[in-house]
Amino acid sequence: MFVDEIDIDKIIEEIYMKINTGNYDSFLVDIITRTIENEADLDLMNLILPKLSKKLYSLDLSIQSNYNNILTIFEIFLSNKFIASKFHQIDNFHPENLKAYEFEKKSLLGPLLRISPLLPSVFTHNYEQELLSKQQIQIIHESLQTEHGVIIYKLFSICDKLIRSGGTSRNEFLKYISDIVNKNHLRRGEHAQVNKIATDAFMVNITIILMKFSQPFLSINSTKLSKIDSNYLNYENKLIDLSEETKLNSTIQEYNEYFSNNNVISIDKPLNFISECFYLLLTYIHYGLGGLYITSDRVTNYIKQLKQQIKQFEDTINSRNLNSGGGNNPFMDMLIKTKLDPLKQKLKQFKANKLAIEMFSINRNLQLEIFECVIGSIQFFLKLLDPNHEYPNKSINIPFINLDNQVEKLDDVEFLRENAPIPFKFFPEMFIEGLINYCHFIGKFNNNPMLSNDEKLNIFVEFSIIVLRCPELISNPHLKSRLTEVLFYGSLPMQDKRNGYMIELFINNKLVKENLIISLLDFYVMVEKTGASSQFYDKFNSRYHISVILEQIWQFDVFKNDLKRISIENLPFFIRVIARMLNDTTFLLDESLTQLHTIGSIQREIENRSKNLPSSMEETDEELNTKLSGAERQASSYVQLSNKTIHLFNLFTNEAPKSFVIVEIVDRLAGMLNYNLVALVGPKYNELKVKNPKNYSFDPPELLYQLCSIFINLSGETEFVNAVARDTRSFNFDCFKRAINVLYKCGKIDLNFDERLTKFSENAKEVKIQDEEEEMELGDDIPDEFLDPLMFTIMKDPVKLPHSKVSMDRSVLKAHLMNDPTDPFNRTPLKLEDVEDDEELKLKIENFRKEKKLSKINNNDDSRMTDV
Repeated sequence: MFVDEIDIDKIIEEIYMKINTGNYDSFLVDIITRTIENEADLDLMNLILPKLSKKLYSLDLSIQSNYNNILTIFEIFLSNKFIASKFHQIDNFHPENLKAYEFEKKSLLGPLLRISPLLPSVFTHNYEQELLSKQQIQIIHESLQTEHGVIIYKLFSICDKLIRSGGTSRNEFLKYISDIVNKNHLRRGEHAQVNKIATDAFMVNITIILMKFSQPFLSINSTKLSKIDSNYLNYENKLIDLSEETKLNSTIQEYNEYFSNNNVISIDKPLNFISECFYLLLTYIHYGLGGLYITSDRVTNYIKQLKQQIKQFEDTINSRNLNSGGGNNPFMDMLIKTKLDPLKQKLKQFKANKLAIEMFSINRNLQLEIFECVIGSIQFFLKLLDPNHEYPNKSINIPFINLDNQVEKLDDVEFLRENAPIPFKFFPEMFIEGLINYCHFIGKFNNNPMLSNDEKLNIFVEFSIIVLRCPELISNPHLKSRLTEVLFYGSLPMQDKRNGYMIELFINNKLVKENLIISLLDFYVMVEKTGASSQFYDKFNSRYHISVILEQIWQFDVFKNDLKRISIENLPFFIRVIARMLNDTTFLLDESLTQLHTIGSIQREIENRSKNLPSSMEETDEELNTKLSGAERQASSYVQLSNKTIHLFNLFTNEAPKSFVIVEIVDRLAGMLNYNLVALVGPKYNELKVKNPKNYSFDPPELLYQLCSIFINLSGETEFVNAVARDTRSFNFDCFKRAINVLYKCGKIDLNFDERLTKFSENAKEVKIQDEEEEMELGDDIPDEFLDPLMFTIMKDPVKLPHSKVSMDRSVLKAHLMNDPTDPFNRTPLKLEDVEDDEELKLKIENFRKEKKLSKINNNDDSRMTDV
């Protein structure tokens, strides 16, 4: 025991300052040994370690490196297994009822586990300097990465000794870190109060430590993978709070009912360490690393907002200085001191934070370790999904449920949920979301761990395709959207113009090669509804990414042939895809041209006002500029998206033209193409002229070329020629001639292109003349009951709807059901097979046509007799 006269604080200070010099380490070991012999070990630990922990929290880590001495002292204590086994008994090892943000200050290990370059005081000190060059930033990055590596090594050493000291110590440590993450779910909240949650530094460090514990069983093809208990959800004594977690593809009610009716493993049966560590790691990947991604997004937005605010202040100050003649202005001085300077200081801090996140994210050695654990986790789930559980020894065959010929089931949420595999469907969504989010975030950085890492990348891409190909696995479309975005980044050409780093894998991996096209097309349709308030825009972003991937792989015949096969063997599925493409293209082109028209009008108005010419708009200059900025933002987005969709139409119609002329599609497609051709070369084309069109990715000659190419691709299909001619609203023969002239001037086409487009337009013109003659033949007295109630054209194949009892043309109904599976007259659910042929009405219409034809013949005969 220690006598009262001894000043323990002085002894602690002496050891703390000199532990790494002389023989102080052996001196401390001797003290520990003697206290154990005297059964005073816990007293000693309570005297020294809590004080050092508090001291560590109070250190300014940006300028003091003595934190390393404290870590050394903790290591020395824990090097004694007996001490390590009782470590959890030290005061404040795991205080009860701590709030999310209190662990790193009030728990014994908290101040140690938070030491990191991601701490605000550290990154502010290192990165806040003005005008750092790229070379200086790189030097700071490398220095902090090295220091962080040393810190992690020591922290892992400390935690490893706790884990290895015995079951009680290990369990208490795991309870401690599970309590931390259970109370920090708000780290994934976009609007969380930063001062009410644990720091990125603290959570990321614990994630890395868990990763290091997991590496032995998560390394690729590890034999220990099978030791992870897939029945984790059955355990009552789980450390992780899953009570409010969304499931992968089940409702909370279904989850509760299933586990209440199944044998739950006794609470007395412990879960093995490998399983406990694995599921904790997954949780920390989501809430630990995942919280860092939220910080990154938040910081990026703050930087953008602060730059705008600073610019507004500086503009105001400059304007007032000019008006005051440049003299002393107390108001300006006060404004700068109280408003502008604090904004600039905040901007420095957020820029420093962003650089710190960059430093962590481009640490390739560390990210390779994290990625290895991510891939190991994916392998576990793939083995769980494999019906035979033989993965990775044997490849997986997909789809698990083939719905290629049951297209309606793809939209049936209940059917998919019922057929989702157990127990996978009941796992919390965050287990998978964390893995996907990691790849989504890290994939945006140069030299990320997926590059030059083919063996592991293969597994990730296989997993992505399996998730996209099998809609019953995951119900959340946002996760699939992020997967497609990762594939998008991997398909983009490299800086040296080589194919994207995933392209070769797309070709050489059998599972991926056989399922890539249909998986992307399926999600192209399914992303229509994401459930979010932003779903209207979400779908366009996802479809943009899919379009780029398809463009990049179109150089390989294997994928073109696969599209042809799908268009023939899975026609109902392919029709759904075309319908969504058509909806997108119609909307996007219309919005693009509308915004460009607005931009051009405002630009011309602003120019006229600058020349003191008469104004044609009522808005003030400020209102016009605001309106112009809004139109420019929307135009840039819509034009890029429409460019991709039109290009996709060009690629697809070239390979599978017959699929685009079915009755459900052909009239809408012809109308869309005709309308936009007129917009580009018709009488009002000048209204689309804008300054610097490249700023909006607007290239009129290229867009015109793409449109005309689609006409040519489908020119051999009679149904398409007829549909183009039937479009009374927009078909204009002269526009085809003008288009050819424009494309010649721009050097876009050759003689063959000219001849094919000319022949097509002439054929359509002939059909139009024939249609007009037939219309005149029928006259103006067509009975209303013969006209389709939606299109007001005479019906050819009338059918009666079961609920509303209205008769309409089958072709019009098919087109309607492509986008809306309801009766158009009372909104009740409707399938095509539910309608009845209206034979009576069809016979009346046929007789009416015959009578009109006979009447025309008789009139012609009478006319000839009169002439004689």
